[in-house]
Amino acid sequence: MSDTAGKDPKPVAGNVGVSVFGDSHCGRFAISRQMIACMPLLKAVDLALHPFSGGTITGFGKRSSSLGIADKIRTAIRPHDRLLVFNFGQVDVELGYFYRLAVKREEVDFAAFVERLVATYMDFLRPLRGAAPIAVKGINPSVLTYFRDRAIRYTSRIIAENLPDARSRAEAEQVLREVFPDPRTIAANHRAFNHAVQAACAAEGYFYYDIADVLTDPVTDMVRPDLVLEAFDHHVASTLGVHLAYWRPLAGPIEAARRITG
Repeated sequence: MSDTAGKDPKPVAGNVGVSVFGDSHCGRFAISRQMIACMPLLKAVDLALHPFSGGTITGFGKRSSSLGIADKIRTAIRPHDRLLVFNFGQVDVELGYFYRLAVKREEVDFAAFVERLVATYMDFLRPLRGAAPIAVKGINPSVLTYFRDRAIRYTSRIIAENLPDARSRAEAEQVLREVFPDPRTIAANHRAFNHAVQAACAAEGYFYYDIADVLTDPVTDMVRPDLVLEAFDHHVASTLGVHLAYWRPLAGPIEAARRITG
């Protein structure tokens, strides 16, 4: 379920039920004993972590989805949950957008794409507000920024994997090479998505945060090189600092939940 699973004994369950839902990037929410030593508040968290590989916001708006994420989330919310955390959007922005451009050959305005995504996100979350307070984490800066050819090959491999033949996949990659943005545009796109989600959460009364400032190099405005895996991967590195960064902004909502729980 996460990169920390199996490395430490399971943390002692606490009295604050927290369910986390997201794409595979939310695996960084996994809690270890080492994290509890750095952030003792985590000992009070009874965590249910639900990472959906390939999970998208777009899938929420479909009547039927191959992953069935919407229904799985609704049924996974526990009666004793005191905080629901959602971490979706990375797959949509890093892969789904380019799937529309290079595979479906659509002319997609990124701003309009984000507007539709955020509306779908809020439409999905709105009926859940009665179950427990909602927190939404924004997406991370892209790690696919330091080597354009590698970024294109990785993105192409994912978005074109279901095309029927090698020729179709090669054609999709060629289109991707023509439209793939420069690193600064990619960084700006990620910020634009986060700003839109933040504004929507403020309007809905949800707690919003992101950790872009922790992960970003202020000189280059791109993700810090020490957090980029050498592996052919688009996840930020699994470090103690990254895992803690996922949780630290939630200290306030967790403390509020503890007071309510008593």
